[in-house]
Amino acid sequence: MPLTKEVDWTIGERPEVARFLAMPHFSAFIVVCGEHILYEAYAPDFGPERPHPIMSITKTTLNLMLGRAVADGHVKLEEQVRTYLPEIGTGYAEATVKATADMDVANDFTEDYSDPYTAAFDLDAASGWRLPPEGEKEKTIRSVCCGVAGGDLANRTGEVLYKSTTARSSAGSSSAPAAGYCATG
Repeated sequence: MPLTKEVDWTIGERPEVARFLAMPHFSAFIVVCGEHILYEAYAPDFGPERPHPIMSITKTTLNLMLGRAVADGHVKLEEQVRTYLPEIGTGYAEATVKATADMDVANDFTEDYSDPYTAAFDLDAASGWRLPPEGEKEKTIRSVCCGVAGGDLANRTGEVLYKSTTARSSAGSSSAPAAGYCATG
């Protein structure tokens, strides 16, 4: 669909928008109404020609595909992840497919965007959404996910282990790191 620009610069001047655009994990922001681009802004290492991450919607899409694979008899939820991905790292190898899909696995993957060394930034760079740290070679999504480590993968928190700075757990924490999820494809 062709879009035409009808820029409203006041959008970027709104305090809540300006605060978002200044965050270290900011990549891109666009406001579209109908067929018109009302506002757009990009991080210095990003741009309109770069693919943008779909982030959390990946879980919904993955679970829809997993449901089809289970229904068709290609995947069994009680099998360990390593049954289907033998190269997967210790952070998922012994977890069941169901526990992984339910985000009920404790491992070393973090999504704490206030931490400059969060594993989420490795995933962003591997996806081509960000540049890798200077002097480091770009990894693949598969290598990042297969590199997630973990020992005892049991989730003893009683909560789903998806917690980011934009999602609240049932305990009300808004800044706990995410754990237990890394999409491999």
